[in-house]
Amino acid sequence: MDRYMRVLRRAWVGSASVVACISMLAGCSSSSELKDLARSGQAEGARKSVEQRMREYAHRVGEEYPDLRATVTETTDVCSGEGTPPVFDPDPPEKPVMSCYMRMYSYFTSGEKTGAVLCRIAKEMKPVYPSDSAVAEACKGRSTGLHGVLDGKSIGFEWIPADKVAEGSGRLTGEYYEDSASDPSGVDLEAAAEKHGGIFLLSDTRNYLSCTKSGDTGGGEDYSCTPSGE
Repeated sequence: MDRYMRVLRRAWVGSASVVACISMLAGCSSSSELKDLARSGQAEGARKSVEQRMREYAHRVGEEYPDLRATVTETTDVCSGEGTPPVFDPDPPEKPVMSCYMRMYSYFTSGEKTGAVLCRIAKEMKPVYPSDSAVAEACKGRSTGLHGVLDGKSIGFEWIPADKVAEGSGRLTGEYYEDSASDPSGVDLEAAAEKHGGIFLLSDTRNYLSCTKSGDTGGGEDYSCTPSGE
């Protein structure tokens, strides 16, 4: 009996391995093709379009609060895989095999009116996180991260004390595409924050391209990509 069960277990493991291999072959996308798509004319056009909209939005925020002075803008642009539906699903949901998005960090200084600026921003952006006390905390001059709606767009706006600027943020990585830039280059954020006691950060992240697998042409996989940006 034990011998019979061992044979069955070996047969099951072998079958499971075959199923896993089939699933990988059916579900995995060609890395080289997706890398080409991430560098295609369509992707470049969507990339430039979303960056322009994000920069215009950051500029409007700066104009809304005259006490803010733009210091530097950092952009990170990545394209990564999003997974695929189960291979044996009779009606699988259409999930993107690659999504591209851009994150823009716009840094501002505010001179001696830091507390008033933070309080005004908190009142006008309708913060939804961390709680209803966000406005009160901001107006007390405390270091508060504000996540809410400003000018119809969901954003994160926060005041970073000078001694926290060096901690930076987590680095984004892209499986199929990755790029970053700083404008203007060579700006010492730590020095700017030290001079003003801290620095304001406006964070904005937007998806600009989603690609789905639309079939197999016989000579390779076929994909359909849709620009977005909001």
